[in-house]
Amino acid sequence: MFPKDKSLVLLSKTGGEATHVRLTMTNVMSAMSVPDRIELGGITPSDIAKGVSIKINGTEIPATEELLTKGISLVHNGVEYNWDDVINKNKAAGVTIAIGDKLGLNIPLNEQMKQVLKPGSIEINVTVNIGGTTNVVHTVDLPDGVKPWTLEL
Repeated sequence: MFPKDKSLVLLSKTGGEATHVRLTMTNVMSAMSVPDRIELGGITPSDIAKGVSIKINGTEIPATEELLTKGISLVHNGVEYNWDDVINKNKAAGVTIAIGDKLGLNIPLNEQMKQVLKPGSIEINVTVNIGGTTNVVHTVDLPDGVKPWTLEL
């Protein structure tokens, strides 16, 4: 699901220092199709931000409503989607993430993340506490250097 040496990379949209970190997942479970409309059942971006805990090498990284709705993007098959594209405009409707497909999560870097994301082994710990609790802990290797922005995974 998260190949240890290929899942995490620093990217730059400006051609200089890193502006984003990309976490890439390979779908190994089953094909998933995005429905015509995603219903959140009254859950708001603020609720999601409050219910998500992200730790990188033990350091808490705040999940905020702004990060979710304006910062994070997903990449699948060379197409980038943001919150508005997926939730409000339904631009991902009908997209199928087949077994073996890759899905990239682009996260803009803040100063705190720049301090903890150093080359080498990185432990990512994500807990989602919305309608139940799910916790995923995974260790990946962050290569040295910054790559130019791309939609290729």
